[in-house]
Amino acid sequence: MFHTPELSPRPPYEQRSLQLEIAKGCPQKESCKFCGIYEGPYTPIERDVILEDLAEIDRVFIAKPKRIFLQSGDPFALPHDDLLWVLDTIHEKLPSVESIGGFCRIATIKGKSDAELAEWAARGVSNLAMGAESGDDETLKMVNKQHTGADIVEQCARLDAAGITYTLFYMPGLAGAGNGQRNAHATAKVFSQTHPVFIYCITTTISPRSRLGYEVEQGLFTPMPEIEILQEIRTVLAELTCETVFDCMNEANTALFIVGIPENRSNTLEQLDSLLATADPVAFEKYRAVRQSKSMSYNTGRTK
Repeated sequence: MFHTPELSPRPPYEQRSLQLEIAKGCPQKESCKFCGIYEGPYTPIERDVILEDLAEIDRVFIAKPKRIFLQSGDPFALPHDDLLWVLDTIHEKLPSVESIGGFCRIATIKGKSDAELAEWAARGVSNLAMGAESGDDETLKMVNKQHTGADIVEQCARLDAAGITYTLFYMPGLAGAGNGQRNAHATAKVFSQTHPVFIYCITTTISPRSRLGYEVEQGLFTPMPEIEILQEIRTVLAELTCETVFDCMNEANTALFIVGIPENRSNTLEQLDSLLATADPVAFEKYRAVRQSKSMSYNTGRTK
């Protein structure tokens, strides 16, 4: 029986990738304040279980997988030799596999040597899903991301040098009410110094199970209004100078679009300006309630 949980989170652009769980939980001892997904200690999956899953994949799937998305909060945080065993075993048991991805923290990259990153690249690791979330140090510290804007720039440069591509996740609204433009300027400045395949934008949705949800309940954190979130996204989009694809198609976002930067953003900026000029704040806040309901359902393991 295939062991990877059906509800394991993964980016929408990885929906055609085959999931393989190699660890449970997140290696970060004190979780990010906005996260209500991972519970329990970070635990590697036994090798026998991984071998069983790979054998079942080979037996069941007629169309052999070309890409594997490794599962857990950060599967690349496994000890290096253990991770290499997983990567080598995937290629041995599933020779059709051309590339391997998964979630990976900036802090994890920081703890790896250049030689170790080169070994990842040699085994087909590509387009890591990296939760940068923001480039603003004050915001990153506030939500316990355990990296800085400078870390994002430095570690992405090391991935570039190793030949490993990556997508940066960006969470507008994370800085809280009144801080959108500060967060936008800092994020655009930091991300512009990197070379992501995508910048994946997903509006901050606060789970009641998270520590940030507790702070909202206690009046310690004020969520950013929807209009301010949209203004923040607009500023980031306008100020980014790196060549990438800005993907804002997640259902958590008020405005849905995907645009290549820098060549195609002008029309998108005009459309955002038009939306902001005619936006109904009350309607936007109703949308927040709908989004929050979906978040509560997802984070309690239920689906509607």
